[in-house]
Amino acid sequence: MLRWILLLFTMSTVLVRGHQDPRGEAHPRVTANTDGTFTVTFRYFDPERSGRMRMLLAADGKELVPRHWYKPKDDTSREVWNPGRAGSGDVLETVTPNENRAQLILRQPDGGAKGTIVLPLDSQDFTGFEDTAMEGNEVAFTSGGLRDDPEKGVDLRLWCCRRDGFQPGKKVSLGTVCTIYDFPTASAPLWCAGRWWVAWVEERRAGEKTTWTTVLSSVDPATGNVERRDLPGISNWNSSLSLAANAAGTICVAWHASVDGSYPGTGKIVTAVLTP
Repeated sequence: MLRWILLLFTMSTVLVRGHQDPRGEAHPRVTANTDGTFTVTFRYFDPERSGRMRMLLAADGKELVPRHWYKPKDDTSREVWNPGRAGSGDVLETVTPNENRAQLILRQPDGGAKGTIVLPLDSQDFTGFEDTAMEGNEVAFTSGGLRDDPEKGVDLRLWCCRRDGFQPGKKVSLGTVCTIYDFPTASAPLWCAGRWWVAWVEERRAGEKTTWTTVLSSVDPATGNVERRDLPGISNWNSSLSLAANAAGTICVAWHASVDGSYPGTGKIVTAVLTP
């Protein structure tokens, strides 16, 4: 009970202070194109000029078209301004946690309920499940969880199950994740090459020093086996991440990070492209 009180107090303190995105580049969204290339769109904010920008990357990660301003067809689209969790807007499920179970609601395109999957929760699972993804019968979402020792940080967990109940659901640990409020700094899950993939920011502590690394993890839903790759480039806890895969199975990851590590600082979009 004391741990929950301390958590709520910490959250309320942070909420009072408010959260700020960096100036400059932030909130990337990656989309795969039919020719195998990747488009990265993002928000740019500066007192002198603000708007949307994008760039085009080849399947090997080389920049084909540099950063440039553009005006989307739908100026009112929320996912253009805050596309870091855009994957959750394209799927049919939502997840509602309660005291001892997670209720996964399967929805029709018109919003009507289609059915439910109930997964067990334990006392260490605490964050809302915002990023849910579906591929065929495969369903996955991420959450944050408390550890027995709060000093060890927040555990990023990937949940995966099948809508048809063919296999029991699994919950696997990916590592110590940064959070914004109580939300893990992680992408929506992506299905590729028979595995679920998640890009996230790992928190590493060494005494009083804390560093951050962007990680790409994958999970085999049949075995629960986890693999990970550390991605090159600057990283920061105050970030949003996006990833997409082209038809060949090449994955592009994009995230924003404070250039000098300050908060909120000046943001820059960083990308990494790899083939599983």
